[in-house]
Amino acid sequence: MKTLVHVTHEAVVKVGGIGAVLHGLFTSRSYAREFGRSLLIGPLWGHESPETVLSSTGTVLYSSIHGIDVGGYGAQLRPVEEHLGTRFVYGRRRFTDPLTGVSLDPEVLLVDVRRLRPEPLATFKYNLFRRFGMDSYRWDASWEYEQYVRLGVAGYAALPALEIGRPGDQTCILAHEFMGLPLAYAAIMERNPGFRTFLYAHEVPTLRRIVEGNSGHDTLVYPLLKLALEEGKYADELFPQQVNFFKHPLTRAAVNCDGILCVGEQLIDEFNFLGPEMARAKKHVVFNGLPFLPCDAAQKKRSRELVLAYIENLIGYRPDYIFTHVGRFVLSKAYWRDLKALWHIDKGLQRRGKSAVFILLSTERGGPQPWETVRHLEQSHSWPVAHREGGADLTPGEAGLYQHIQKLNMCARNTRVLFINQFGFEREVLGEAAPKELTWMDMRIASDLELGLSIYEPFGIAQMEPLSFGGICLVSSVCGSAGFALKAAGDGKPETVVIADFTALPKKVRTLEEVRSIGITERDEVEERVCREAAAEVVKRLPEDDQERMALLKKGSALAARMSWDVVVDDYLVPALRSAE
Repeated sequence: MKTLVHVTHEAVVKVGGIGAVLHGLFTSRSYAREFGRSLLIGPLWGHESPETVLSSTGTVLYSSIHGIDVGGYGAQLRPVEEHLGTRFVYGRRRFTDPLTGVSLDPEVLLVDVRRLRPEPLATFKYNLFRRFGMDSYRWDASWEYEQYVRLGVAGYAALPALEIGRPGDQTCILAHEFMGLPLAYAAIMERNPGFRTFLYAHEVPTLRRIVEGNSGHDTLVYPLLKLALEEGKYADELFPQQVNFFKHPLTRAAVNCDGILCVGEQLIDEFNFLGPEMARAKKHVVFNGLPFLPCDAAQKKRSRELVLAYIENLIGYRPDYIFTHVGRFVLSKAYWRDLKALWHIDKGLQRRGKSAVFILLSTERGGPQPWETVRHLEQSHSWPVAHREGGADLTPGEAGLYQHIQKLNMCARNTRVLFINQFGFEREVLGEAAPKELTWMDMRIASDLELGLSIYEPFGIAQMEPLSFGGICLVSSVCGSAGFALKAAGDGKPETVVIADFTALPKKVRTLEEVRSIGITERDEVEERVCREAAAEVVKRLPEDDQERMALLKKGSALAARMSWDVVVDDYLVPALRSAE
């Protein structure tokens, strides 16, 4: 069985999507059956205690920082530390799926990237230039670049000490995004036959930057990308500002890896757009999986009752439908599209005599507010029904979004938005209006509709989380999860997934130059049309009663079962890794 080395900045702390992917893989029975050993390598970011340095579920076996050596690992790791002038923390971290109870304890190696002798670092950067053309001197002042180059030097040097990469071994290095690539490149430069290297692409940084940096967003970029590839034109020619963006050349060099694992089908063209050499890169689609738990009518009713009770405590009535959107507070999530769609959905609800409350859960803050702060917000101005800018409530970015939410709340007849700028969905982070039994999972189970109309979304796990519980998922066509849903549905259309295509341009727009001229005005026109059409489809599919709600649960559960992490490992990840044998 293979050894997998996962190189990531989320080895200990879940920051974003990579942490969700690692959790999904490590708690998959298929993963445990297929891979005998897993090692996470990441940077050591702070001066944590031994009890928390490898997370709350971690166990330290060796740490030169804390003076711990359980099992004699220092005999192998200490010489590497002394040679490089760095420090290691090594141990294990437990991953457990609360839905299934499946657990795995992969090894973890953290590297003190603040400490490294200049000589091996300079040698490595020189070799990066010789082999891959990476001019590291351009980004010496960028710690984002520097720390992962240092991680590559020290992390790779530690592998032999951990008896990984020996001749005859089957070891795959999975570089999760650009952060892991320097370590993968170290293996490539050494030409160790015991290693196979893969970029695990959760996004293409150049394309994210282009999509977010142009006012036409996905409406401009994806039609342009298609035409550009047909005409043999690439990112550097059409968007020359990429020259000084270190993630661009760093990612292009991944053509030298044994493969690139793409979490969405659209990433294949995104990589091809980086440069002509990328056409020969061995790209494999390896979708992300969805959390899957069978849910019966009793559980659905219980969760729905809890969420409705919370809503009633806040606004005084129970809506017919619960809509949700959970996501980071970043431009790519395109929350303004949610509101555009809701205006049209509201008209459909009026015709049906139904009402809805949309729970938007997102915040610019890094973590949950303490109980005392939440209680103060509740008592001072009825948070989260009402908000105030500044202090412990709205950040500047949240305040801008809230202005548009206020307009919808004042003018829409049958739809209300609750903006919860908090992290979590339990009583301790929601306040006294929330029932004591309410959990995060109740919100996912109770949702009738999840919105996720992103402008850039390589996959989008959160947008599909209510799927297995019968929730309708409204996603944009650039979400990789939309492609997975279509594949999992086979010949038929997935009844519980509605796909909104904001890249479908009027036929009059035909040439590359015409597409390049798309700006905010043209995008607004497309968004208005697409949101209107998607809203009509959503209203048509919303359940009329609990009987129809259970029918959707049955269909959604069947589809989600074909999009589980076990399916991803068996049908996508394992074949991709075997292709390099």
